[in-house]
Amino acid sequence: MNKDFDLLQPHRRLNAHRKASISTPSEAIISFDGEEEILFNKLIFSAFMNCFAEGGGVPMAPDAKPDDGKLSVCVAYGIPKITAFFNFLKLTSGKHTNTKGFYLRDFTKAVIKCAHPATLHLDGEYGNEVQDVTVEVMPSVLTLLM
Repeated sequence: MNKDFDLLQPHRRLNAHRKASISTPSEAIISFDGEEEILFNKLIFSAFMNCFAEGGGVPMAPDAKPDDGKLSVCVAYGIPKITAFFNFLKLTSGKHTNTKGFYLRDFTKAVIKCAHPATLHLDGEYGNEVQDVTVEVMPSVLTLLM
């Protein structure tokens, strides 16, 4: 096990987010790749990933591939607080993919509109408290030296 893995990291983030908006549950509408909009009630978080795990090692998007030309998203929503507690171990072990209250998929462009400011994570990093945001793959914009 990675010694840098912090089992409580998602819990801390969830608690930080709880102070911001769980007391007044937010709704978000997300459109992926121009498809029909999806309504997410009681949004807890949206994690937009290029790799399968956040910086702390939590596998938010276990099937993500960094070289497929797509991003992956993990949206947690509509989960009562007690259920969120019990789903915590599923999330940290990457076994949340078929769990009620989690939505995962790959995409090239996502347009997010929140009813209230919500915390967005971008590849494991804090993104900000936002209401409207577009997340998009931009091929050949960044050159990486290997």
